[in-house]
Amino acid sequence: MAETDGRAAQLLERALHTLHARTSATTGEAYLRALVLGAAEVVGARWAFLGTFLAGSPTRVRTVAGVRDGQRLEDAEYDLAGTPCQVMGTAVCQVTEGAARRYPDAAFLADHHVESYLGIAVPGADGRPVGVLVALDERPMAPMPELGDLFGAFAARAGAELDRISSRSALEASESRFRQIVTCCAEGVAILDGAGVVRYANPQLARMLGAASSEELQGRSYREFTAPSQLTEVGRRLERRRAGLADRYETQLVCADGREILVDISAAPVPAADGRISSTIALFRDITEQRALDEQVREAQKLESLGVLAGGVAHEFNNLLVGILANASYALSELPVGEVQAAVEDARASAQKASELTRQLLAYSGRGTYTVGPVDLNRVATEMAALAAPALKKVRVLQELAPGLPEVQADAGQVGQVIMNLLTNAADAQAGHPGAVTLRTSLAQVDRMGLAHFHGGQGLEEGPYLVLEVADQGAGMDEVTRARVFEPFFSTKFAGRGLGLAAALGILRGHRGAMRVESEPGRGSRFTVLLPPRVAGRADEPEVGPAGGPGPAPAPVPSDARPLVLVADDEEVVRRAARRALERGGFAVLEAADGLVAVERFRAEAARVACVILDLTMPGMGGEAALAAIRQVSDEVPVVLTSGFTDRDEASEEATGRRVSFLPKPFGPADLVGAVRAALGLGPAPAQRQS
Repeated sequence: MAETDGRAAQLLERALHTLHARTSATTGEAYLRALVLGAAEVVGARWAFLGTFLAGSPTRVRTVAGVRDGQRLEDAEYDLAGTPCQVMGTAVCQVTEGAARRYPDAAFLADHHVESYLGIAVPGADGRPVGVLVALDERPMAPMPELGDLFGAFAARAGAELDRISSRSALEASESRFRQIVTCCAEGVAILDGAGVVRYANPQLARMLGAASSEELQGRSYREFTAPSQLTEVGRRLERRRAGLADRYETQLVCADGREILVDISAAPVPAADGRISSTIALFRDITEQRALDEQVREAQKLESLGVLAGGVAHEFNNLLVGILANASYALSELPVGEVQAAVEDARASAQKASELTRQLLAYSGRGTYTVGPVDLNRVATEMAALAAPALKKVRVLQELAPGLPEVQADAGQVGQVIMNLLTNAADAQAGHPGAVTLRTSLAQVDRMGLAHFHGGQGLEEGPYLVLEVADQGAGMDEVTRARVFEPFFSTKFAGRGLGLAAALGILRGHRGAMRVESEPGRGSRFTVLLPPRVAGRADEPEVGPAGGPGPAPAPVPSDARPLVLVADDEEVVRRAARRALERGGFAVLEAADGLVAVERFRAEAARVACVILDLTMPGMGGEAALAAIRQVSDEVPVVLTSGFTDRDEASEEATGRRVSFLPKPFGPADLVGAVRAALGLGPAPAQRQS
C-alpha cells in the first residue's frame, strides 16, 4: 500500500511539475494547448484534447485545444452519445483497452483504432461540468488508479482558465456593446473623475462642443466648458455626485467658438469596487433649438390670445364709434356756429383719434386692411428715414442698404409704418443724447433654427428673406423688458401708449413676416425684421388692390325715385346712424337687426332694393351667410360689407365676388353715402356742411 501511495505521489508531483512547466508563461488558447500537451505527456498518450459543451446542448462537445504526437489538432465537434464520455459524469473515465470495440457507435474511435481512452469532466466555477479532458492512444494502457488525481489537477486548471477566458470575453463583449451604444447614441456622453476632469467623451459630445475629436476633450476640466454664470453650481453638483446622488438639470455650456448652448444633463455617480464614488457618467442633450421652438410656440400662443382680445375690443369700439361719429356729424350739420358746435367738433375729433387707436389694435391682431403690391424695401426705408429725420432731433440715421434687393409683395404704407415705428423707438432709446441709429437692409437665407428666434416665425418657411435692421446706441433692455416689448399697451416711456411695436409686429404677421429684438442693458438694442421676397406668379401672393369691387355700373336709377337701401346690423345705434345719413343722402332705408331678418326682407322687397349693407359679424346668421342667401335671389344687387375688424378675414368666395365692396368701421355719414353711391355707380355725393 505504501508503495502504491508513493508511486501516486510521484506521478502527481510529476504531473504538477509538467503542468507548471508547460503553462506558467502562457494564457488563453496557448495555455489550453500547453495544458492538453502536458496531460498527454503525463499519462503517456499519443493524443489528447479539451472540449467544451456547446451552449444549450449538454450532449455536444467542441474541441478548443488538441494535440497528436505533439502537433496541434484542428478543432471539431462531436456528440457524447455512444462514447465513453456519455457515462463519465463527474467521475474519471478509464478504458485501458478495446475502446473501439466496446463503443462501436463512436466512429472516430474505430477510424483511429483507439484502444485506450482516458477522460475526466472539467468543472466550471459552480462545480458543474463545462467540458471534458480526454487522452487517447492506439495502444493499450496499464490501469492507472491515480488517474483521478492526475487528470483532476489538469481539469481544475482547464476549468479555471476556461472561466477566465469566458469572463474576459463577456467583459470585452460588454465593453464593445457599451462603446457601440455610447458611440452611436444621439446624446453626448462623458465620464468624469471625482475632480470633474473628462476621462472619456464620445464623438457626439465633441461635435456638440465644437471640438475636433473626443480625444481633444479628454484630460480637460468640465469647468472649461461651463458658462461663467454657471460656474458656482459646478462644485455643488460634484459634491452631490460624491455623496452618491444622481441629478438632472439644465445649464449653459460654452463651445469652442465661444457660442453658448443650453444643455439638458443627466448625471449619475459610478461607484468603485470598494463602494466609494470614483467617477460620474453624464449624458448631454443640446436643447437650444428645442427651447427656442418651445418659446416661439408659447410666444405665438400669447400673441394670438392678445390678438384675439385686441381684435374683439377694436371691433366693439368700432361699432360704438360709428354711432358717435355719425351723430356728431349730424349734430354739427344742424348746430349754429358757437361753443356748442365747437364742443361737438371736439367730440368728433376725439372719436376719430379713437378710431386710429382701434386701427392700431387691429394691426396688432394681424387683421388690418392692406393694399398690397410690389414694394422696393430700400426705397421705403430711405423715404421713412428722411420723413423721420426732423423728429429724431439729435439722432442721425446711418443707412447701410444692400443694392439689388428683390421686391416684397406688401402694403408700402404699412411697411413704412413699421420702419417709422422702429426709427422713433430707436431715437427714444437715446434719451435725448446725441447718437446714431443704423438702418440696414440685406438678403439672407434663414433656416428653421433661425426662424425660431423671431416673433411670428412659427409656421414660416425656410428660405430667402429680406432683412431690415434698426440698431440704436441706447440704454438697452433687460430680459424682463425684452420679453414684453411686443405686448399691446406695454411701454417703457412715461407717456407712451405701447402700441407702436405691437402694431408693427401685427403688420409683419399680416405680411408673412417676423421680428426679433436683441438687447442688453448698456449695449443698445437691435430690431430685425424679416419679409419674404416677392415671387411672381405665386398662388398665395395677394393681388394688388382690394378684392371684389363695385363691378360694372347698373342701369341708371330714375331721378324721380329714391333708391331703397337695406341696412342689416345688430347694433341699433349703427342702424339709426345709417338711416339718418342715407336718408339725408337721398335714399330710402329698410332696416334688419340680423342676417335672417335681412334675407327675409330682401326676398319680400327684392324688386325695390337697390343696395344691401351687411355687417359681417351679426349674431345668428352672419353677413356672409346672409350674402349667400341673397345671391340665390339676385346676382346683380350691389352689396356693401362692413365690419369692425376692418377686413374680410377668411372671406368666402361670395364675399370677394363681383358687385361686392367693403367699408371698414368706424365710418362717418359721408363715408357710408359715398360707398353706397359708388356701389350704385352714381358718382360722388354733393358736399354737405359738416358731414
